[in-house]
Amino acid sequence: MPKRVIILAKFFPPELGGMETYALALANALKNDFDVHVLVHARGAFGSDETWDGFRVRRCGTWIYALSQPFSPSMLVEIPRLKPDIVHLNAPNAFANLCWALTARDRKLVITHHADVSGRAIAKRFYTPFYRRAVMASSNVVVFSRKNARLSVDLPQIDEKLVEIPHGIDPELWQIDDDLLREAAALRQQLAGGSPVASFIGRLIGYKGLDVLVRAIAQIADGHAFIVGQGPLRGGLEELAHGIGAGDRIHFLGGVDERTKRIVLLASDLLVLPSVSTAEAFGIVQVEAQFLGLPIVASTLPSGVTDVTVNEETGLLVPPHDNAALARAIQRLFGDEALRTRLGAAGRQRALDKFSSTAFNNAYRALFQRLASEVKAPSSG
Repeated sequence: MPKRVIILAKFFPPELGGMETYALALANALKNDFDVHVLVHARGAFGSDETWDGFRVRRCGTWIYALSQPFSPSMLVEIPRLKPDIVHLNAPNAFANLCWALTARDRKLVITHHADVSGRAIAKRFYTPFYRRAVMASSNVVVFSRKNARLSVDLPQIDEKLVEIPHGIDPELWQIDDDLLREAAALRQQLAGGSPVASFIGRLIGYKGLDVLVRAIAQIADGHAFIVGQGPLRGGLEELAHGIGAGDRIHFLGGVDERTKRIVLLASDLLVLPSVSTAEAFGIVQVEAQFLGLPIVASTLPSGVTDVTVNEETGLLVPPHDNAALARAIQRLFGDEALRTRLGAAGRQRALDKFSSTAFNNAYRALFQRLASEVKAPSSG
């Protein structure tokens, strides 16, 4: 009988977000060798039990939200019911951390450290010591880049436990066909006409630096931006865009499905990742854009972001918080098709070489197979 793995995350596709995409990729990586169950929060009080291709997803009913953290008490029942051999925790996730501590401390624990807690001082004060205890009890901690581990203040010094596994994307899922190109051309014509377009995809939250992007686009007379995603800052960003005279050129498209995300990227000349803090640990959307041949403008963060976008090789890097520098970089790419083509082609090759699903899957399978070999007795139930 294959060993049972529980993946604990906040949400799961079709929810849009980097951690959601990551949890799906991990489930797919492990499903052929393990009995995989994904436990996440539902958006409402009622849960669901779903069968995906090769694994199960349980969305546990959410009772309340506090400090951006959903609380789903049924997770505390589901974990011991499933009797996992290995628990995987996507962090930061305070409630999942608590669930592991209360129900599965005797099980193998793998933590993927996505980022430190950012911008919530009270929550961080209580969460960090609790999280560090989980780290010390874990078998291994996965980081996307050792840069992130060096920068972290939440992680204790655990060099011997660190495993570097960059994000991996399946390039087959990012093939371009005529239908996608037609829909992308129609979207671009509808919203921007013949003007150049920069796109952002992600959550509309503080560390993403979207106010910097809005101010940058306002400085480019004919430039448009497609902003995809949901989050608490949308209303304020729309007000900012209108207040500085760019409201008709900055298009807030809301949450979209995976296919529409591809259409938006294909309708664009480049992707912008204007994040302003190392809470942006990698930026998986960069790899997705690279598979479609787009150049990227990103911030010079000392995190894994700059493992993906290499200045003047796969994109352009600018200082965080600097809307004038961001505007200059976007304008430079808007005005130079040959540069866009060169950077986009180099980015696609780098993504294929370093950030493919094959490399990701092999690394995670090797890690979990090693840990499974150390489990003394098979799970029951």
